[in-house]
Formats: sequence, structure tokens, C-alpha cells
Amino acid sequence: MFPKLGQGFVVVVSCAWNFPYRRELYDWELIEEANLIAALSYAPPLCNENADYLIWSNDVAAHTQFSVVDLYAHSSSLLGPNLRICKQVWNSLLPPKVSFFCWLAWKNKVKSSEFLHKIGLLDSSTSTLCPFCNYEPETNIHVLLHCPFSWLIWSSVIKEWGLQWCISSSVAGLFHWWMSEKFQKYVRIIWRALPLVILWSLWKHKNDCVFSKAQPNFPGLLDLIKFRSALWLKASVKDFPFSVDDIVFKWKQIRGSD
Repeated sequence: MFPKLGQGFVVVVSCAWNFPYRRELYDWELIEEANLIAALSYAPPLCNENADYLIWSNDVAAHTQFSVVDLYAHSSSLLGPNLRICKQVWNSLLPPKVSFFCWLAWKNKVKSSEFLHKIGLLDSSTSTLCPFCNYEPETNIHVLLHCPFSWLIWSSVIKEWGLQWCISSSVAGLFHWWMSEKFQKYVRIIWRALPLVILWSLWKHKNDCVFSKAQPNFPGLLDLIKFRSALWLKASVKDFPFSVDDIVFKWKQIRGSD
């Protein structure tokens, strides 16, 4: 589907076409000239009553006026289905690095220790156990969802919002459940940002435990998640009605304001 010139752009001077060539044409060029004249004979005549405009050349949208909106919609349709989960992951109110990491987590493409060990980037003597529990291998799903430490973070946040949940088997399942909860206005903004902030914070804390010899700190990480959510949303949302203290210390009141 491509735009073409509307009728106002086509000018037919006469029924006979005379092309001033600088040399005589070869036999094969004469055939091409005849084909060109035949094609020109089917051009619509100039219509002085109508303004020039672009129309779509495909049969489905024939005689439909061209617009940039239609072009964008058509181009987007070629990229595949519009998944709701994409709107959850690519949250414009959070830093792009957070959305990109969560996209990797959704696609199970985060480079965990177990993955790096399989492809030979980690020495065989290097431990691939989860630094939170030191029991299970460090996989994406384990560190971000199923580790007892991570599960406690998720459960504490959800409990403070007065909700109950069952742990998901994947990051995609987590996002689908998260989007099923309905809130209004600014409360919905906080709720939609939380899973991305939690995923990012869990992975950052895991890296601190691996590379900086930090110890898993449940209360410290929980407060950090709230603090990051408050700072990022306050910086991105115009006239955000909640203060940093509200988000860090008064989640239950915020939930009740919905």
C-alpha cells in the first residue's frame, strides 16, 4: 500500500504524445516508447474543479485520501500484533534502562550466571548459585521471582496494597496479572510502574551481592524500591499529587485514595 498522486496532479496535454529525442531510437527502444504511450493513454484527465491530493494506490483503500496517520497505522500493522504487555514494559515515565531491562526479563534474555556458565564465559569453578539464597542456580526466573528473598519482596509490596496473589511462573505472567488490577488516575501510574522498579531493583541488588560482596537486605531493598518509584515518578509526572514521603511511608493511604 503506497500513496500516489491524485487526479489533480495528472495533466494530459493532448491525445498525441511527441517526445523530442536527440537521436534515432533503436528497435527495442521503439517498443518501450510504444508501451509508455499506451500507459499514458490510460491516465485520467486534469480536473480543474478538484484540489490536488494524494490517494492510496491499493485496491482496498482506493480513492481514499492519503494521511500520515493511515501510513503510520499501516506500517505498525506490519510489525505484528499490538501486545498489551508492551505498554506495560515500555513505561515512558521510568528511565529507558529500566524498561529495556524489563523487556529482556520478559523475553528471558537477561544474562544470568547459569547462562554465562553454559556459554563458557564463566570459569567452571565459579559458583552459579543464587546470591540471595545460595541454594538454587541463578536463573532469570529464580532471581527475579521464585527465590524466597525475591518472593518476600513481591509479597510485601502486594500486601501493602491490600491485595493477594499467587506467584507467577514467568515475568510475562506477572505482567498480565499486574495489568488485570484496576486503579484510577495517579494511583494507577504508581501501580503500573512498580513491577518494573522491583525487577530492576532486584537485579541491581543481586549484582551488588555478587560484585560488591553486599548481603541481601530485605528492609533496605524494600525502602529503595519505594524511594526509586517516588523519585522517578515525581520527575516525570506533571502535578504529581503525592510526595516522596507519601510513596515511601504511606502506601496504604495512597491505595485508599483511589
